Amino acid sequence: MRVHFDIWKTERERAEILPCGLRVLRVDQPAIRALLWRPRAEKPYAHCRFTTIDRRDAFIAEQIRRFEAHEAQKRERRRTPDDADLSQCSVGSVFSYSWGYDQTNVEFWQVIARSGATARLRQIAAETVQGSERGMTEHVRPRPDAFLEPKCGVMITNEYGTNRCQRSSRHACHFEDCGAFEHRYEPGEPEVLTKRIRFSNGRPTFSMPHGILTPVTVHRFANAAPLVVDSLYTSSDH
Repeated sequence: MRVHFDIWKTERERAEILPCGLRVLRVDQPAIRALLWRPRAEKPYAHCRFTTIDRRDAFIAEQIRRFEAHEAQKRERRRTPDDADLSQCSVGSVFSYSWGYDQTNVEFWQVIARSGATARLRQIAAETVQGSERGMTEHVRPRPDAFLEPKCGVMITNEYGTNRCQRSSRHACHFEDCGAFEHRYEPGEPEVLTKRIRFSNGRPTFSMPHGILTPVTVHRFANAAPLVVDSLYTSSDH
């Protein structure tokens, strides 16, 4: 059984709660110190020693300024500007999302519904721009309305617990990691993301685990007409 020890409880309860939400504990003896907690945090993010009280007070004031500026920035990101062009997020709008460390993978997501500043998105397929292949890279463009099929919905249980099979119908075999049994593909529920619309430099964006979704970019490949494409490490999800 895992036991949790809150070793900072006594100090935290002695700390002053500032109007901005930070907790601060000032200690004068035997050394001049300051401990600061963010709201809802158990462990102090700052525990510093100072030569004078004035330096400590200046440090605390700077921490308050930074925290308030950070919170204001977060509120601004959440706010939908009054002059924001929400038409860029209308039903049918396509967004791209690239991720990867030593390779670039691109996903395309299409808005299927929007209510105010909240949108629902589903992933769509991509297709290769002919002639753009080079080594292990290529350009791809989205295929609007070509929604990716749901992943297998069969629940599998192994030594790590119970999880849903993550394979698609393209896989010949669907099996538990340990190989205890095989099963047929049974479509589960389609993956639908519900996201709040953010704006960056007037462009709508959506947060994702490893980056952000942004409107697809229009490029010109060679001498062809402009195409709505993004660069991609060769992927099997076209």
